[in-house]
Amino acid sequence: MIEHGEGSHIVTTASMGGLLPGASAGVYTATKIAAVGLMEALRIELERTTVGTSAYCPGPVNTENDPNVVPAPLPDGRPRPPSVGMDPLEAGERVLNGVRNNDLFILTHPEFKDGMQERYDAMIASVPDEEAPANRVAAMQRVLHADIYPREIVHRRQGRKNYRG
Repeated sequence: MIEHGEGSHIVTTASMGGLLPGASAGVYTATKIAAVGLMEALRIELERTTVGTSAYCPGPVNTENDPNVVPAPLPDGRPRPPSVGMDPLEAGERVLNGVRNNDLFILTHPEFKDGMQERYDAMIASVPDEEAPANRVAAMQRVLHADIYPREIVHRRQGRKNYRG
């Protein structure tokens, strides 16, 4: 991808489970968090190239195309409620727009925002309230400050105009 000299893009499909874990989904959540982390790490590794990366993290999408398919009941035996997922074409359009704009995160469902904020606020609240040793901070500068996040924020605030990492 790098050698051909043209722009290219890598997208991995995670899910909102990669950003906001759910109950009874440990293995699923672990794989989705790994997929998101992979795209973030690749974004850092490829930032001086023409290769972009995106983590596609959709919420529910209506993917049952066969009207004869009956969803399996919930683990407690109750029938599954009717799907409230996004139309697959809309979800696909969001992926295409995300690739065109080189969005690091392609999210589809605004209703997850508050839960995501709570998760990240809990992480920040868990950081020890003490001064870090200067020698440790100096040795870890590259890990402590990834330029991809401030750039993604600026990119989003500017309306995603032809952003390339």
